[in-house]
Amino acid sequence: MQSDVEALEKVVEWLDGLNLGNPTDRLHNYLASIRQQLPLPADMAEQAKMGFTFLEAREFVSVCSAYRGAETPALIAKLKTVLCGSPSLLEESVKNSDARNTMFEISLAAELRLRGVDAELGEPDLVISLPGGQYVLECKRPFRETGLESNVKDANRQLRKNLRLGQRGVIAISLSRIVNPGKTLPYIDVENQDPQGVVHGNLQADLGRKCIRLMGDHLSEINFSPNIVALMFDLSTPYRTEEGEGLMHGSRFYPTDEPKVIRGKSVTSGNPSRTFTYLEMTINKLLENDLSPEAHAVTALIDLRSQLPPGVAVAISKNKADPLPMEIMFMGDFKSRK
Repeated sequence: MQSDVEALEKVVEWLDGLNLGNPTDRLHNYLASIRQQLPLPADMAEQAKMGFTFLEAREFVSVCSAYRGAETPALIAKLKTVLCGSPSLLEESVKNSDARNTMFEISLAAELRLRGVDAELGEPDLVISLPGGQYVLECKRPFRETGLESNVKDANRQLRKNLRLGQRGVIAISLSRIVNPGKTLPYIDVENQDPQGVVHGNLQADLGRKCIRLMGDHLSEINFSPNIVALMFDLSTPYRTEEGEGLMHGSRFYPTDEPKVIRGKSVTSGNPSRTFTYLEMTINKLLENDLSPEAHAVTALIDLRSQLPPGVAVAISKNKADPLPMEIMFMGDFKSRK
């Protein structure tokens, strides 16, 4: 807890040096809440509220770590936006959602910069330069599921307009608000397994199921520009286990023809383009480079099981030699299990 306070104080100092922020902005509210909240409240709703306070405060810390000393006019403009908005996610509305929408852009950029990627903020939202090519990301954070299609269509139009010769487009979609708008703290049963692997495995498995459903329900009628190679779905949420609380983040990539394949409107050869495969492998490796080898193994096995037919999954999970527990609690719709 004290380390979180100290990290946030450094962010406040950084923003003060840039003549940004004030005592009533979101960051100062987070700092005050974390200072006062020892220990976490017993009430589940209050726990969820504090969990998102820590999550959103940590985003500010990541941005500061990635960009301190490398500020640009584009970053300054976006920082002014992210400091506004409601301190509590529960109080967010369509009218004041720009702060968190913009934070999705710069926190994703920060995560990549902290892992050595050349990530440039501007318009479009984010340009990342990798050894295998340059990718332009248009970031969207739908307020609710019914807004997913219009958000993706907007991103498709924006990329079609802004992509230059040799660049490839990516539509990055935050599902965080759709999945968990701040009301619950999902419980993950770790038992005696690698905690990091079980938490991340459950997140990736659940995110995969949600992506498949959302693409089939909402995105199968969209005709994407040929130089847009990927849909990137991103999810961050606090969680709890028998050992305590934590924060988790995951991403999944799909070729832009995947929604039509899901609905049977297109046939795929099963061989995604080289540009897509390179992007998926590179970014996934970077975003998961803090996982231990044991965590990677557990994550991969849980994710694999989530994609198998139920009968096969049950047969495997009952194998006594299986290194995973017989019951794996997937997060589903983030309903807490007591």
